[in-house]
Amino acid sequence: MTNLFQAVGHTNLGETVYSVISAQLIKGGLRPGDRLRIRDIAAQMGTSVTPVRDALLRLVQDRGLVFQNARDIRVPHISADEYLEIRMIRVELEGLAAAQAAQRADEADIDRLLILVNENEEAIKAGDFARGTETNQLFHFELARVAKAPELLEILTRLWIRMGPIISEVYEQGGRSMIEHHYDIVQAIKDRNPRAARSAMREDIESAGELILRLRTQDRTLGVSSGKTVPHALAGTPRRSKKTA
Repeated sequence: MTNLFQAVGHTNLGETVYSVISAQLIKGGLRPGDRLRIRDIAAQMGTSVTPVRDALLRLVQDRGLVFQNARDIRVPHISADEYLEIRMIRVELEGLAAAQAAQRADEADIDRLLILVNENEEAIKAGDFARGTETNQLFHFELARVAKAPELLEILTRLWIRMGPIISEVYEQGGRSMIEHHYDIVQAIKDRNPRAARSAMREDIESAGELILRLRTQDRTLGVSSGKTVPHALAGTPRRSKKTA
């Protein structure tokens, strides 16, 4: 497992730590069952334990993490019913983002979307599924930016804090099926066709969802525990700034 958390500056420290950990959930750097240790993450980020503890507890409130006890904070498994409800919400909200993007995109916006699709394709061909997962997430968020919908993007960010680990877990199995509808989305935006853009987004989310649902266990949870404790795999993170599916 590659390093996840980098050293951070001390300006608005609490928010920065929260953003860094959230980003790893959103883009799938963390998987269901992963355990986070406060002191080890603080050491990697070059902070005291307080902002890390506060960020993790905030993420527990966001339902991106679960708190068993002070020594056991993990990325949760979610039930199939929870997943289906979140998927339904994503279909509506991300469909709205795609439709609005079709109405508001300019040529530069379309070029950025195409670059992300091509980067995702290259990552999958190279077997770099971590990069593929991240680029997938960037594409979905870019649609909300193209749509000029910051409030919508904020809502989607909270949903992806929960969905990122699940999507990451199935990305290697899904391969190109995880992105094939992205071409249809971009084409609909090029054509200024909001209805087609919304429909293509629905296909994208629901087709990936079928693969995700195959991970259901008998107790109706999603995600297979990785069995790893995150900080042991993260030791030795370089103390440098880095901007982070």
